[in-house]
Amino acid sequence: MDSYVTLQYADDYHSKRTSAERWAILTDDQKEKRLVSASDFIDENFDFVDDLNEKIRNGEVEAPIKLMNAICEVAASNELIISRSRTQNSVKIDVIQIEYKDDDSAYQNSSNRIKNMLGGLIEVESSSLFVRLSR
Repeated sequence: MDSYVTLQYADDYHSKRTSAERWAILTDDQKEKRLVSASDFIDENFDFVDDLNEKIRNGEVEAPIKLMNAICEVAASNELIISRSRTQNSVKIDVIQIEYKDDDSAYQNSSNRIKNMLGGLIEVESSSLFVRLSR
């Protein structure tokens, strides 16, 4: 399985959303490639509970709607599929020098949105120093 989502599902998903025009300008081949890249992006950037993604890829369980919707969103997102953007950080005139910095704002916003969409399917990172214990 190359993608968690079929082209038919992605077309139906986007037809009901504001991403419809952006999705419609892509060819079917481009859409398929984006769906594969989106599935790869999700696998590389999120740790699934109980190895859910492996079970889905092995055909043991079906992909949950939350995951399929997140794949559709990533596939339509230039911020996540193409790359992080860069903004000019500084320019030096005497010896011409231009420095760029990664502009994580659009990337980070999109990534956080996908993380929220995946909800309980992924491992939650603990950033707390205290853990509640029950006996």
